[in-house]
Amino acid sequence: MLLARSTLGLAAKHARNAPPAASILTVSKTPHGTPPRSLLVRPASTAARRIGRPRKDAKSASATDMPKRKASDDQLSSKKPKKPHSPSASSPPSSKTLPLIQVARTSSDCPEWPAPPQRMADAVSFLRRCARSGERVLVVPDKDADGLCSGAIMHRTLTHALKIDPTLIDVHLMTKGSNPAASEQREAMEDVNAKWVIVLDQGSRNGPPLVNGGHHGWQSDHPEAVRTMVIDHHWLPVDDPGPRGSLMLNACHHKPVATASLLTWVLCRPLWEGTGADAEAQIDYLAVLGTMGDLSVNVDWDPPFPDLTPEIKKWTKKRLGSAIALINAPRRTPDFDVATAWNAVLSSRDPLGIIDPASNPHAKRLYEARDAVALETERCTHTPPKFSKDGRVALLRIRSGYQVHPSIATRWSGTLKSKRLQVIMCANDGYNEGLTNFSCRIAQIAKKRGEEVNIIEILNSYADRDPQFKAEVMEAVNGNAFNGHPQASGGIFPHAFFERFTELMEIGVKPDDAPATKKAKTTKGPTQKNTLLAMGFSSTSPKKAAS
Repeated sequence: MLLARSTLGLAAKHARNAPPAASILTVSKTPHGTPPRSLLVRPASTAARRIGRPRKDAKSASATDMPKRKASDDQLSSKKPKKPHSPSASSPPSSKTLPLIQVARTSSDCPEWPAPPQRMADAVSFLRRCARSGERVLVVPDKDADGLCSGAIMHRTLTHALKIDPTLIDVHLMTKGSNPAASEQREAMEDVNAKWVIVLDQGSRNGPPLVNGGHHGWQSDHPEAVRTMVIDHHWLPVDDPGPRGSLMLNACHHKPVATASLLTWVLCRPLWEGTGADAEAQIDYLAVLGTMGDLSVNVDWDPPFPDLTPEIKKWTKKRLGSAIALINAPRRTPDFDVATAWNAVLSSRDPLGIIDPASNPHAKRLYEARDAVALETERCTHTPPKFSKDGRVALLRIRSGYQVHPSIATRWSGTLKSKRLQVIMCANDGYNEGLTNFSCRIAQIAKKRGEEVNIIEILNSYADRDPQFKAEVMEAVNGNAFNGHPQASGGIFPHAFFERFTELMEIGVKPDDAPATKKAKTTKGPTQKNTLLAMGFSSTSPKKAAS
């Protein structure tokens, strides 16, 4: 169990010393004439953005002090960042030169984004009440780049924008293979004695209250109430409430679905009233890192997404991608060292503060983890797949103490080709003792055919072939059989349940319409059948992807 008191000691050292000038908040109409659902925030001084300027020696420091994986770097942009315009400090701010930041570019075609407007308003009310209470707060971010960046955005908003004493804020990081619904995690969160709990990017599921006192509800004034809020973007049926008593802010039904960090940024950015420039320096780059962490460095920033392309031009895709790879690496190792990644993110002033060993005391550990994960991914990648009888699923089985199964599923998703293939599944029997962790991705060939593949529905359809099995496995995993997104799902089953699941999928069973095998022409024994070609698949190896 990892439960650490998190203060803003390191982050505070990097805060801007100059007193913030007043920000100008304006509201405008969208191009379609509909009332906007967001604020336009104009930084009061471009000089305040100096904290985000790339250091001239950063490139040489990161290149000479730490090795970099060529495969990942070659796939990212190498354009050098442009120096931001820095007028004289005595020059008054000009509306012609100061950029406007619209946190949600809604329109008549997309009037509600990134989540239901009432839920967004409720979330603002939750945070303001939390700030006024003077009570202890617990922040519970997920382990990946999106989750950690959303947690850092929330942490900095609570301390800088809402002025909560940093000593009142605790951070809890999940242990390996666990989730907030697990009993040991519930106990760990309760031990903090927080009156306000904010869970970010941990998945959305119905169930009992996250902690004792949560059943009173997030709006309750009961003296024993613990107000809880879940900020997430994973799949949750429309009318499902989530954990009992919690305020559920979920983006999954508002396309394009915002990542957890982007949802958190849209919620928090207007709360930095009076310190707009400070927000630009402290949370804008985190929104970009988290969003790219889930959607790739090539994500489109088209409406209704905010226009954060200036951040990308400032830091370059290459540096942003390198930072994301470093943030994600420790959680994929057997040590599950999420704390190092969290400390690196929270103490950073910009993406260079993550990748530059000269400014990041955690960089050595991050680079070591990245290189170890890359080697293990390469070792496990070439496992041959087997296929379900109906041809919809290709399964790769590996055994590794590293969390490399999601990356391997992604690699193979663009390689295998068949007229029926829809899902690539990679199952890892060695990541958690006694358990099989599996990750699924949509096969690119299915996308090219124009098919709308819902992985969660497909996996459930196989489990539904045996209602008794479905009931038993749901009980064994506390109702969390198939988690994630329709486009990228997975789960964690005890070994015996996963073996039964492969039987229901009929993995390795010859399809009824498969061509008959020709007789061997020699007497040296039967030749080995190439199951890939027999199923109509390409025999090429997966292309190497970025770490």
